[in-house]
Formats: sequence, C-alpha cells, structure tokens
Amino acid sequence: MLPPPSSLVAASSTSLEPPPQVVPVRRLTFEVTRGALDTRAFVFEQARVAFGRREDCDLRFPASEGQVSNLHAEVVQVGAKVLIRDLKSTNGTFVNDVVVQGDFPLRSGDRLKLGRDGPTMLVAWPVEEAPATQAVDLRDVALSAADVPPPEGRTAIFKAMVDRSVQTNSARLRRTIVGLGVVFAVAIAALVFVMTQQRGETEAARAAADAALGAQGAGPRIARDNERSIFMLIAAKGSELEGFCTAFAVRLDGVLATNAHCVRSIESYVAEGRTILARMNRAPELTWRVVDSKVHPKYSGQPSSPDVALVRLDLGAPGPTGKALPKVLPAVATLADDGRLRELAAGQPVFTLGFPGQVMNEAEPAADLRAAELSRVTDFDNAPGSPSTSHLVWHTALTSKGTSGSPLFDADGRVIAVNNGGLSARTVTVTDPVTGKSRSETTYEATGLNFGVRADLLRELLPQP
Repeated sequence: MLPPPSSLVAASSTSLEPPPQVVPVRRLTFEVTRGALDTRAFVFEQARVAFGRREDCDLRFPASEGQVSNLHAEVVQVGAKVLIRDLKSTNGTFVNDVVVQGDFPLRSGDRLKLGRDGPTMLVAWPVEEAPATQAVDLRDVALSAADVPPPEGRTAIFKAMVDRSVQTNSARLRRTIVGLGVVFAVAIAALVFVMTQQRGETEAARAAADAALGAQGAGPRIARDNERSIFMLIAAKGSELEGFCTAFAVRLDGVLATNAHCVRSIESYVAEGRTILARMNRAPELTWRVVDSKVHPKYSGQPSSPDVALVRLDLGAPGPTGKALPKVLPAVATLADDGRLRELAAGQPVFTLGFPGQVMNEAEPAADLRAAELSRVTDFDNAPGSPSTSHLVWHTALTSKGTSGSPLFDADGRVIAVNNGGLSARTVTVTDPVTGKSRSETTYEATGLNFGVRADLLRELLPQP
C-alpha cells in the first residue's frame, strides 16, 4: 500500500535512497496427479489462484469431484511468500497430508489435496535470484564549487571576495535544490493521491459490475453445479410411484436435507405399507431407499417453527432393479456460513431448485430452477428480530406441493434456507379411489407469501466434526 502524501513529502525532503524493490509475481504450475483432471497441468502468473467447482474459479473442477467445494481454497502470493488458504470447504485442504489452517506457507514441489480423498496436484515455480539494485549517492558525483581551488597569484582580498561569493551562491543553490525537491515531492504525492482515489472508484465500479453480472449468470451455474445433489422423494408401492417432496445432499455418506413436514408425510406413507425412495435429479438409475430420518427437536408441526429435517439413504443396498449402486453420493450442496446468513436482506437475488408437484415426473425427475429475490427476513413471530433469531427467509420464488424441502441458493450457489411453503398453504383431505383410505395433504397457491427456514437450523442437526 502506498504511504500517505505527508509521508512521501517527509521522505523526499530527507533522503534520496532508491525505492524498495518490488517482488515479481511468480509463474505457478499446478500438475494434477489424481482425479478427473489427472495428468493435466495448469499455469498461472497472477497473485491469486482460486480452486473449486464454481464457474469463476481459476482452476475449476467438474461437478463429479464431490470432495471439492464450490469455492474450496486459494493460493496467494504475498511479497516473497506463496501461501494457501482453505475457504471454509466441506472436506478440508491438505499440504503433504497436513491439514491447512489459516495462511499455510507453500514450497515449490509441495503436494496439495482438496479433500481427504479428493484431487491431488503438485505445485511448482522457478526459483530465481532477485536482481541486485545499486544505490547511487549524488554527493559522490556532484562537485561543489567550494571544492574548486582558486587560481594562483590572487590577493587575499580578492580571494576573500571570491570565497564569500562562492559561499553565497552555494547557499542559494542548496536552497533552490531543497525547494525544488519539496515541490517535486508534493507534486508526486498529489499525483499518487489522485491516482489512488481514481483506482478506488474504478475498483468499486468494477466490483459492482461484477456482482451484477455474477447474479445474472448465477442461475445456469447453480443448476449445473447442483444437478447431482437434488433428489425427488417418492412413495412407492409396487409399480405405483408418487413424488411428494424435494431433498438435497448435504453429506457424501448418504444424508439428505428436507422439511420436517416431509418426514411426517414419510411416516404416513410407511404406515400405509409404502417404501420411500430418493431418486436423483436427471439420473433415475441412482435411486436409494430412505431408511432413517431426524426432525429438528423444536419443530411443532406449525410453519412458525424449525421445519427442517435430515433423511438417511441405504447406500449399501442394491437399487430397485437389483443393480449395485455407488457407496458414496456424487455431490453435495454447500451450506452458507453463519456470517453470510446473518447478512441476508430484502432485495438479494435467490434461486430454488426442486420438483413442483403439478409437473413431477417420478420416472425421469427433472428439477425446476426458479430465480427470485428475498422479500424480507423475520423471526418465527414475523417480527424483524435480531441477526441470530431471524430464521424465516421470505422470498418470491414458486412454492407448490413437491418443492417443499428444496434448497434456496444465494447468487454464489450457497444454500441459505430450506424452502418450506407459504401463507397460502391449506390442508385438504384426499381419498384413495382404490383403497378408500383418506389422508391429509398440504396444497399451495403460487401467488402466496413464500418462505424457507434459514440453513443454520439445518446445520444444528448435522454431526459436528
């Protein structure tokens, strides 16, 4: 950072030492030795390199790399140092099998891993000697008029007059040089100040433009990055399939998030002798049985309570066709951290990704993406509340039977809430025409006031590492 103008003036008036040498940005090479990008090498000559699955990452990994978060880690060059930072990733960052905490120094030849079992790469850069800079003292090359010997044969009076004249002119010259130095320093300081102001305004404008462009292009990125983390919950009995809610993966070992009222529906379906399945978005061959659930302990059955829950899949069992299935889910959605959740405010762009009941296709699930914005954030009493208690996230996105339990994303693709319902919701009684049995269902009007439950209440249900 440049010093303030006053410091520049003081430095210029007392010293003519050369400025400190600027360390050039190194040319970093990342060679992937394990993972989807195996054998590929990526070269960057910039001060920051971001890693993750997000579209704007410098080194972007495909969605199939489930161990990699959307924004996982970054390597930065600070002066002569090369550092790596973990950006609150789900599965951690490692250097030579040592977990990265804070600013972790790197050496050329280190081995990096994104996640304990994630992609591995080697980092390297050329080691160069910094060129030496020689300081030149102007006093060694500037000869003062007072040092020139007078010609021989002059009288003492004439010599004294010459000496006095030389001293007077030398003093004037010194004052002139000092004055010019001060004027030059002030001019440089003013120029630096103006350039700094202009640069700040330019960077602010660029950041605002980037944010606007990022929000505009966020929808396709969110749909693509989370395509394999979205599931339709289905009640099955023989060949009869009935989709009823959305869920999304939050852990690779088979844990999905949804609404608590969806779990209550699961309990009703199981009592009728139905099997509960979770079928992946756009991948119907990846269908697992739901074998367990966990509802938030403060859920009261009312919308004004923590309507969030977890369900667990049986990853060890074969699929409905008897074919062996993966023992690990291919991707998970990333939950927003508490700091980001406490900054939610009206007007922010949001996106939902779920299965509207009217157009559900249980055989070939295809999630529906909706762009919307936050309308307000309140506590469970519909009051403004405080940042730590405002758990109801109101939005303008579509809410209907089937979208319950879907994730509500911010423009960066982080889950800020679990989509719940709306004030237009009402309970109706449905009678099965075959069995004659009746059950209660919740219906919604798309024009209602819609809301979700903030993601920190969901995080309370997850096992702590």
